[in-house]
Amino acid sequence: MERAGLYIHIPFCVRRCAYCDFVSYAGREDAMEAYVAALLSEMESVFWRFPALAVPTVYVGGGTPSSLPPGLIARVLGRARELFAIGPDAEITVEANPETASARKLTEYARAGVNRLSLGLQSASSRILEAIGRLHNAEDFERAASFAREAGIENIGADVMYGLPGQTTGDHARALAAAVDAGAKHVSAYALTLAEGTPLDAAVREGAVSLPNEDEQYAMYLAGDDFLEAHGLLRYEVSNYAAPGRECRHNLSYWRNEPYVGLGAAAHSCIDTGDGAIRTENVPGLDEYIARAGRGESPIMRSIRIGREESMFETMMLGLRLVDGVDTDAFCARYGAKAGEVFAGPVERLARSEMIRMEKGRLKPTGKGLDFHTLVALEFLGK
Repeated sequence: MERAGLYIHIPFCVRRCAYCDFVSYAGREDAMEAYVAALLSEMESVFWRFPALAVPTVYVGGGTPSSLPPGLIARVLGRARELFAIGPDAEITVEANPETASARKLTEYARAGVNRLSLGLQSASSRILEAIGRLHNAEDFERAASFAREAGIENIGADVMYGLPGQTTGDHARALAAAVDAGAKHVSAYALTLAEGTPLDAAVREGAVSLPNEDEQYAMYLAGDDFLEAHGLLRYEVSNYAAPGRECRHNLSYWRNEPYVGLGAAAHSCIDTGDGAIRTENVPGLDEYIARAGRGESPIMRSIRIGREESMFETMMLGLRLVDGVDTDAFCARYGAKAGEVFAGPVERLARSEMIRMEKGRLKPTGKGLDFHTLVALEFLGK
């Protein structure tokens, strides 16, 4: 493997959100220094396996990376630059929450080479933010975006959610307007997924909290789609919009089913071995990860080989999340088979139902296919 995106997981939060089921830990400031040391140890082990690895994108996600104290993010990125070929045009993203994105930290990030910031806005309503356990308000978001621009980070993305407790179409519109007004070049607009076992899931089940129904959520989505496109942020993936040239290159590599290396607790990797792919998953436990990686041992808890048929399915399923769809020539070069023949049944049925179309050598989803991508994926799963 000569080229792969690099994902670095920072599993710390000031407080876990009511809807969150990601691997993250609140109140573990005592472990931050040791965790970063373990990360660097795992990073070095990856270097010894892939000493000539070129890294076109780096994504520091979480958790809340900006919850780390000053100096630690720069240390991680500095070591990554020493070990891997990270070019001057690499996209380097850090996720941040507004309440922890101080001017000092954002200046540090910029000096460390960060050129893209992903800010978690979710909503501009203090009432809704409180209901989902967020610690910031709309003013904190605006301030963080301003700090980023002052530090020289112009490529700012915002995460916004709809389908939240007590949310109206107007509430969602105000959140999108706040993102655009703050200069966001990228907006991820996701519907709430109610994850089993989360506090919000329990509150909904108990009847203490009510969520917008499907029709109300769809109205939010439609209004949001119109608003973002009217402001020059074009849809390029099921839930993602960007100004031209500001698409998230790191996430595009996932949707194109390209290799990536994940570092940190619960991080996943998909390694190209030349004769297939190996997908690995690190241990999720914070203390176990620190102990294993800190001793120079592998933190991997699970490893599976991805067969050719599964890889072809994933390439189609993920690629059809993108407005640009799947390059059929690239598919044929990769697998030695034509996508239209391997998946003749699904392609014919989906084209007939106006969910996908062939255009200039690419299988592309229609607007209907993007809106109902789950149905598209199920067609390919059944072949």
